[in-house]
Amino acid sequence: MFMVMLLFDIGNVVVECEHAITYRRLQAYGARKDAVRFFFDDDSLDFARGKLSPERFYSRLDPRINVTFDQAKEAFQKHLYGVNLEVVDILERLRETLPREDLGFLTDCNVWQVERVEGPQGLIRLDYYSDIVFRSCQIGMIKDDESLFPYVAQQVRRSPSDILLIDDNPENNRMAERHGWQTLLYRYPEQLSRDLKQRGILKEE
Repeated sequence: MFMVMLLFDIGNVVVECEHAITYRRLQAYGARKDAVRFFFDDDSLDFARGKLSPERFYSRLDPRINVTFDQAKEAFQKHLYGVNLEVVDILERLRETLPREDLGFLTDCNVWQVERVEGPQGLIRLDYYSDIVFRSCQIGMIKDDESLFPYVAQQVRRSPSDILLIDDNPENNRMAERHGWQTLLYRYPEQLSRDLKQRGILKEE
């Protein structure tokens, strides 16, 4: 039995995403080009923490982003455009070999993202791979928050040193490391597979 628990980030690891897609959609709906970058501002972080409802987030958008609520939601969800099939293949192999409680997900997300990724017409069924999914909008914390990592370790009843975060954001990994977690910086599927094999977590095919 493996002693380390794996927690996968979702965006840009399991699910492909690109903010520029949202910017282009907003501009197509009439938003000013110099304003669309403010769509992902501090309010978007509080939206991801679950502190703002979708309606409240929309009401606080820069007035130059002059779009309807439905257009804002659609533009946001468009930036999540597919799954990384090679990473999904790694998840499949881990699901077959790891105890179910040793695999999970830790993601910064808002309710629009949850719907797009996990909803009835979503991109992937995370619960197929694990019962452990920490969504920031449900727990009230994102990876920028110091309190998140001790909270998650407590919830999974693991020592921090027995948790491995797989994330594409170096800042998230550094934060996790400050709290005693192991980390693996995701860059591309072949590197992820190689690193997991070197750690003895992923078996050779």
